[in-house]
Amino acid sequence: MVKQILIEQWPHPVETSKDTILDAALKAGIPYPHDCRSGECGQCKSRLLQGEVRHDPCLNVALSPQERRDGFVLACRCRPKTDIVVFWQETGAQQPAFAPASHGATVHKIERESRSVIRLWLTPVGAPMEFMAGQYARLRIGDLPARSYSMANLSGADLLEFHITHLPEGLVSDHIARRLQPGDTVHLEGPFGTAHLREEHEDTILTVAGGSGLAPILSIVRTALAKRPEQPIHLYYGVREHGDLHAEEELAWLADRYSNLWVHIVLTKSTQAETHQIQTRLSDAHLPKTYRKGALHHVFAADFDSLAGIPLYTAGSPGMVEAVREMGIIKGVSPNDIHADVFRAEPSAVSPSEGGLVKRLMSFLT
Repeated sequence: MVKQILIEQWPHPVETSKDTILDAALKAGIPYPHDCRSGECGQCKSRLLQGEVRHDPCLNVALSPQERRDGFVLACRCRPKTDIVVFWQETGAQQPAFAPASHGATVHKIERESRSVIRLWLTPVGAPMEFMAGQYARLRIGDLPARSYSMANLSGADLLEFHITHLPEGLVSDHIARRLQPGDTVHLEGPFGTAHLREEHEDTILTVAGGSGLAPILSIVRTALAKRPEQPIHLYYGVREHGDLHAEEELAWLADRYSNLWVHIVLTKSTQAETHQIQTRLSDAHLPKTYRKGALHHVFAADFDSLAGIPLYTAGSPGMVEAVREMGIIKGVSPNDIHADVFRAEPSAVSPSEGGLVKRLMSFLT
């Protein structure tokens, strides 16, 4: 049955039978605010003024329980059950400075950084890619489905750097790990994302990364240090165990060079005894001589009496990001000063003829 969507900021209604509010609006050419399209960023947050919708699950970081009770929905996660009237939320968020575009690139180098993370460097064809620190690009290799990976380098650098979690069952990450070679051609589209470094954040900033979520955080830290070499920056980087660490020596180099950068490495699953047995290779005096243990949000919370007035940048798994966000708010961070990049496994289209149920389920891993 066809339902009518009336958007307060748009003069003409939209009709749909099964699309989400966002998909219906975009098909009609309406510039509806959005980013992730998967219920994780909150950019399409809207107030439901009339009617009923079916709302799919989403992260609290994107839409809190209180916001739901107040009548807000995510346009990317709900489908009309009746004719509806919605008003997209005017967030006043800073808009990225660079419009997405298509870019060609060739593989420069591939290195395994840890047992779970691969570093991939690409050479752009033509002009270097410009973006805001913390943004990501969609990477496509041949006929494989496109995947979103965040840049770790400075904007405009000669090489694009990506940190990719290798899942052996993943269509794309396993291809990158086992078959991609230097000189191969890839296609990029971007930049995308709103969890980027804000120009107005000139004082202390807090950054929290989990696993390959270090990539956008490293871009943010590199950029902040390049623009304001004396700006205080706290970087908390968490992995499950020591074998999952990557970019450790580079973090040491940055901390040695910048006395205003504090790096905290957190092993979230190791036992307390194991963390004391592992001797760090990081040489700077303000880095711990042994790794810290515990959940990332508990570790950084223990270091600050209050985070009021301090912006928080975080990237990693959905559960980690949500825990970090909630702890940040408890410690006084304004919700408007929390900029989160949620890393998730992306589904790929696999037909029933391509290997049965198990293979189709496995295809939902990156």
